[in-house]
Amino acid sequence: MPSVKHRSLTGQAVNTPALTTQLGAVTVDQLETLKQRREALGEDAIHNVEAEWTQLIAQAQAAAANDVDPASESVQRIAQRWQELIQMFTGGDPGIARSLNTLYQQEGSEKASQGMMDAAVFDYMGRAIAIWQANGN
Repeated sequence: MPSVKHRSLTGQAVNTPALTTQLGAVTVDQLETLKQRREALGEDAIHNVEAEWTQLIAQAQAAAANDVDPASESVQRIAQRWQELIQMFTGGDPGIARSLNTLYQQEGSEKASQGMMDAAVFDYMGRAIAIWQANGN
């Protein structure tokens, strides 16, 4: 089953009870915001971002597998772009960001990412992002 993020970005129907279960305390207003963001970005941008996520996750997997320090310059570039893509998805809405975090916490990273990322890579990037944020980003 596609994730709420995937369904909302691709314009597929998402019913409110399923959203409450999968995304936590998401509101109808937040869902409308996601729909508007999708429309504003357009299909080409959505496809480009999906492709970029695939590449970014592959880079993170390789870095984690090779025990690259999460504080290294190369991983910090991944962390920065990771955060930029999340910002693009949430539009800076802290409620949507919380709902996305809730999804990953409740469902686990592998299920929430539709098998694109396992818990080890998710945790690795969590450490990298924490370092990136601690450096004033």
